[in-house]
Amino acid sequence: MSKFTLPLLFSLAGVALLSGCKKESNGSTPEPGTLVTPRIAALEETSSFSGALEIYPCKAGTTLYFGNYHNSQLSFVDAMYTIANGDVSSALRPMTLPIGEYNMIYWGVSQAQQGESYAAGAVRDPSISLNQDLSTQSYTLRKYSGNDDTTYYPVYDFVFATQPVDVGSQDIAVTLHRVVAGLSVVLQKDDNTQLDSEIASINAMVGGVSNGLNFATGEATGQPWRTVRFPLSLSDDNITASNPVVLLFPTTENPPLKVVLTLKDGTTRTYRSTLANTLSANTKLTVTINIGTIFDSETEAGGFEVNQWDEKTETITPTAE
Repeated sequence: MSKFTLPLLFSLAGVALLSGCKKESNGSTPEPGTLVTPRIAALEETSSFSGALEIYPCKAGTTLYFGNYHNSQLSFVDAMYTIANGDVSSALRPMTLPIGEYNMIYWGVSQAQQGESYAAGAVRDPSISLNQDLSTQSYTLRKYSGNDDTTYYPVYDFVFATQPVDVGSQDIAVTLHRVVAGLSVVLQKDDNTQLDSEIASINAMVGGVSNGLNFATGEATGQPWRTVRFPLSLSDDNITASNPVVLLFPTTENPPLKVVLTLKDGTTRTYRSTLANTLSANTKLTVTINIGTIFDSETEAGGFEVNQWDEKTETITPTAE
């Protein structure tokens, strides 16, 4: 379970943070070495936001983790906030630091698609300790359980930024950028009639997905490439099957897409194609899959038709097994 699980009541999607140091009771600026708790307000690029935010202060000019003070003791536990409508809702762990220069690393989780995004995301968290070089750490995909299962969960809607900050002498204004891609799949019959009643379940799988995101840069780590799996749910009228938007780490160029229909008798039908679009950071792709009668053939069938999100669509032709 990710440390972001608790704050996922909130969303965070491209944020500006403003921070100033707390003044002493006489109104003067604290002396060097004095612990201060920055004040935080948050905005999206065009509006206020709600979300979860973690801040990792590093030593100036480096990615070596300085830590955060808790109960007057330096701790490896980072600062964490939940923010609603642009204001701090709660400071689960406020950022408290001596005055001085730091390199801040910000990680947040967006639920701007709340109610429309896949709720069962999961990742493996990095291992964080004091004086650790955070460039050696990554968020990585979490594998589904089962020895024979080689697929991975979708991830959270991560946003990221890094910036030098002189705590105690300047305000902070930083924009967080989405570092994951979104994918929606809609399955329907090419004649717009109901999907076959013999379908028991439908799963989509996209390959060529980066295994992780570097903790200090937010960039995809690339190989080994993984396959992410997620289910499609039938509509009430049985005309379509679809998924809430799933979030993925960026993919290789032209990632493969596979849709597996499991029938009530236990047999399967598999449709494969290659996407024309790369699922890059901040890109959301919608793919519509038109299939024929699933019992017609096991060799050829149907076709795919295929912020702030950079939204894309495409048209592709699958093969069936």
